[in-house]
Amino acid sequence: MGKIVIPKHSADVDEMNAVLKIHYDVDGWVKSQDYIEKLKEMIGPDWYSSSYPKKAQVPTYFGFLECKMTKGKTITERRITQSGRKMYEAIISDDIATRQEILMNAVEKVIFGKDNGGSPSSESDIDAPDLVIRCILDTGYCTSHEYAYMIWNLQDNGKKYYQSLPEILKARNSGGITLPSKAKTYSDWKPILALIRWGFLKKAEDSKQKVMIHPIVYQKYHDRLENIKVYNIDKKEQIEIYEDNKIDSRDETVFKPFVISEESAITIKKGELQEDIVNVERQHIFSGDSVLFVDKSISRLLAYHSYLIRKMNKVGTKYQMSVEIEEAVNRGREKILLKELKEEAKKQGENLRQDILLEILKYSKCMQNMKDVSDKNLDVEPVNLVLRALLELEYLYENELKYLLAEVVLGKLNYTETLKKIKEDRFRGIHKSSNRESELDYTVIYSLIEGKVLEWSELNDKKILRLDASIDETYREQLKRLMIYAVDIVGSNKKNIAERLPLSIKAVVTDEDIMGKELTELEIGSNYNYKVAQGDYVIFVKAGFKGIANNMVYQILSVKKMDSNLKLELIKHNYINMDRKNEILSDLREEYYG
Repeated sequence: MGKIVIPKHSADVDEMNAVLKIHYDVDGWVKSQDYIEKLKEMIGPDWYSSSYPKKAQVPTYFGFLECKMTKGKTITERRITQSGRKMYEAIISDDIATRQEILMNAVEKVIFGKDNGGSPSSESDIDAPDLVIRCILDTGYCTSHEYAYMIWNLQDNGKKYYQSLPEILKARNSGGITLPSKAKTYSDWKPILALIRWGFLKKAEDSKQKVMIHPIVYQKYHDRLENIKVYNIDKKEQIEIYEDNKIDSRDETVFKPFVISEESAITIKKGELQEDIVNVERQHIFSGDSVLFVDKSISRLLAYHSYLIRKMNKVGTKYQMSVEIEEAVNRGREKILLKELKEEAKKQGENLRQDILLEILKYSKCMQNMKDVSDKNLDVEPVNLVLRALLELEYLYENELKYLLAEVVLGKLNYTETLKKIKEDRFRGIHKSSNRESELDYTVIYSLIEGKVLEWSELNDKKILRLDASIDETYREQLKRLMIYAVDIVGSNKKNIAERLPLSIKAVVTDEDIMGKELTELEIGSNYNYKVAQGDYVIFVKAGFKGIANNMVYQILSVKKMDSNLKLELIKHNYINMDRKNEILSDLREEYYG
């Protein structure tokens, strides 16, 4: 398993500023020895010799410096980047707004876990600073121990984000997380300290080592923060989805082909038909369609009349259909008709494939896909996983397909590690398998073959799965950017962001009439709200949980005791979907009473 390495040296502002100044003044490549000599002049010569290069780790980690290094990953030269120049100028001019914008760009775009000069030996899919931000967005805050626990759980134990977060939340109710000895190595969070000192994050004032997002940053960059990616394999820049025009050139004299079984064809003379829902919807058959019934290969008519589809009712897995005989077919024109029907079926198939691809690129069925593969799956989009792997590996043997899904969805391997193992074992001629394969349902993957997104082929007398050869390059480029992990997908569009609630919310009881008001502060009674703390996300409810008191989620920025009351400083998180108010109220009541 690839290791994660996070800078542990200096996050001292003056030292980081000195590092940036050296490279800013040169504005070109600076040899390591020249850098060390200049840094000694600025901060003193009394540090260990190994300390001076390490003081450049954090600025490099955030993309403010770039490096040249040997094959052994020894850094030989550094140069300030464009963002580094802007950062240094913002620092010396005390321009906090610009610093926050630059840091927003960094956490959004920089890959921290691998190929990063600030931690050149790191080989992880996990981006630690973004993990902290995601935890804060979901739960209100993060502590150094929680950070260390999550890094350890995700990286060393192979757990996923949504598997780990409940453990954090549970621990908060019992005094905080207890770090196993192996997790303590991650408790030094210098990059997070840098984000605090540069003004992007903010320490809570309750002496519990909580870190929150700076309120100004939260207000200004809310949507972008929600779109932060925890896994760097999901950080590829998204490209615009163009919905091509559907092929709609059918001659109205040509009937719609309807592929059914020969057994089903027997019943149509009675005006009845039962067909699998999947088969009907795949062919885009609707009430009011005039159809010709054909065999699977569209090589033969199954009836020599056209039929009108009058009614369609879903009963279990079937459509119960009533059909009405229409026109007789000239048997002498059967070959011509079949040729036209094949053309029409081809057009329908192309439209169906386009529909499927657009659904994939819009993430419209990702949660359903996850459940379809495994009811234990909270974290991995299986369709996207397979498509990304096929684009990188070109093909998958059936055993490799099952191994990939089993190990990433239910196992302890991440995407990069699994692909590496597949490549290595393929090179060695080893037949890859997993003891978890039987726990998964592969139907949703195989359905992409029917939809002409994937196809079976042969290699070395074995079946291989690959992307359908007729899918054009535009779609292939879009598919390369598919996100795999649910935590990264969840904020992928503004609609989701607007409706998404934090994963940890407390109820705050109030008697005041505050519906429709956007609050910045509020006094509440402490008797019913003794668990409320700085950093919490809250929803205000009426006494006795008789209803939602305000249609917004807030974060508590500060709590001040005032006799028997608490004065809360608040910042709006987002609006509640009031169509779900009863469900939300029920969840809050259950959480409140334990």
